[in-house]
Amino acid sequence: GSSFNKVNRYPNITIYIQGTINTMISSYPDFYYGNLIISKGALRTVSFSPSTTSNMINLSGDLTLVNADDRLLVEANNTLTLRGNVTGLGMIAGSSTSSLVVDNMNAPAINPLRILGATHFKDFIINRRAGVTLSNGFVIRDNLRLNNSSLLTLPPQTLTLGINGTVPTPGSFSGDGTLIGSNNSSLTVRGKDTAAVTLRFDQTSVSNYTLKN
Repeated sequence: GSSFNKVNRYPNITIYIQGTINTMISSYPDFYYGNLIISKGALRTVSFSPSTTSNMINLSGDLTLVNADDRLLVEANNTLTLRGNVTGLGMIAGSSTSSLVVDNMNAPAINPLRILGATHFKDFIINRRAGVTLSNGFVIRDNLRLNNSSLLTLPPQTLTLGINGTVPTPGSFSGDGTLIGSNNSSLTVRGKDTAAVTLRFDQTSVSNYTLKN
């Protein structure tokens, strides 16, 4: 029921979250965030509250996760769209029904984007030409989509598309973007989708289309 920054939607408003306990903040669609700075440490978390229906979180500015053990959790059914820079040493975590979007086509690259290694996201979508460099491997349950010739640099670990098991998810790759691999990166494609998965790798150097596995 809060009305903080709800009507005027000032993009340069900054919310700074500190403290020694875990914090849950609103994911309500009309609740608007400009810049968000999190500095808790000690493996404390800040989480966007879970939603019962598909929901977009309004974050128009920059995200800063100051400490290496700061965690920002995108709870169930939320889609967090990053339109600004992402800085600091902390990590973003998701859930099996939450998604992450890197938007703002002409914004600078995010290098690196720190996503918790054990986490899942339903969809991971990049709509930024300068691209994203991942620092960690994680699981994209349904769809990895690279739009507008966006670049995705794979982490020096395994990035997994789709899952097997009793409730498998497709594991699909789409869009007109390009992957960049290295001799430290690995890629696993799983799931129930019967369509072929076509992977497009950057061809500017041999190392860009090399994978460890």
